[in-house]
Amino acid sequence: MYHVYIVNGTDYGINMSSGTLDLASSEILGMDEDGVYISGATGNGNNFSSPVRIMASDIHGNTTSGVHTLVNIYIDFSDLRDNGLGLYVEGGKAWVRSSHLFDNDSGAWFGSGSDIASVSSNSITNNENYGIFSESSADIHAEQNYWSGNGTNCSPSGDPLFCDTELPEGHYLNVDGEGYRVSSVKNYLSLYCPFHGHRIGWSGDPQYTDEWDDSISLWNTLDDVTIEEDSDDTQLTVSTTTDSDLPWSGLWSQVSGSNNSDTIQLNTFYLNGKTSNEKINVISHELGHALGLSHSPLGNMMYYCSSCQATTQTVLGTQDEADYDFMKDNNTVLYYWTEIYKE
Repeated sequence: MYHVYIVNGTDYGINMSSGTLDLASSEILGMDEDGVYISGATGNGNNFSSPVRIMASDIHGNTTSGVHTLVNIYIDFSDLRDNGLGLYVEGGKAWVRSSHLFDNDSGAWFGSGSDIASVSSNSITNNENYGIFSESSADIHAEQNYWSGNGTNCSPSGDPLFCDTELPEGHYLNVDGEGYRVSSVKNYLSLYCPFHGHRIGWSGDPQYTDEWDDSISLWNTLDDVTIEEDSDDTQLTVSTTTDSDLPWSGLWSQVSGSNNSDTIQLNTFYLNGKTSNEKINVISHELGHALGLSHSPLGNMMYYCSSCQATTQTVLGTQDEADYDFMKDNNTVLYYWTEIYKE
């Protein structure tokens, strides 16, 4: 479901008891119960083994909760605001990233039946009671977030609710289910400089060679990063596909285990119809994911779904650079996905 607008219902905006759901670029507000209520689902999605994905959506002003789920759920680049509970996880796993949970009674509430969760790389602000509250005995990782103005940021504090509330400003970084940052970067310790050089060796056929080279050059202008072709030491393999059934123009995928290279796939079905600048935008966006960046606000290369929009931006935004600098300066070890989070 894309570009859906649901307003002022007497119970639920969406009530789902089976099947799968992709909700994107939509708005749900003014429900007397939940904006989105998921009591059951079947099948697997593309992320976090989740049949339910909510992306780039604004869910607000709902009496009970913005999103209420009993199954695995993936939420990316969405606003859960001005609800009773922004997110209520009654059961299943949850992965929330690059989102804003604000002005709710509580930002996220994990019930006793909820499973492990990652709520990381988000902004959690101005929630009246709690930023995050957990009754679950499972590990809830709420790290790499920006917190401000909540009645209580995290409760109860400590194991199994892992909260890091010291981030001085919002950053948008790829994280795994335990809050660790992930990328395709290989760190090289210099014997002469007090930092780790961030390097991605790539191999394969990008097909759009001029745009690929321009995109690499864009990121290589930043300090301490080198993306270069290297078939002997490859962290990233690039290839093309042609498929009208896929919803994306480009896709970066993390591979579990240190002996496998990650991938970027470029979908020629869409890219062949784009201008050179649009191709650069798509490729640069996926390279940003490979470097460890997640989705960030409009005006940046990492703006949500740049890879599926006709966007001509070919320069890095201030958030792109700030997020990369933060990752570089505060992270000397980069982790791969644990098997359970592998796409």
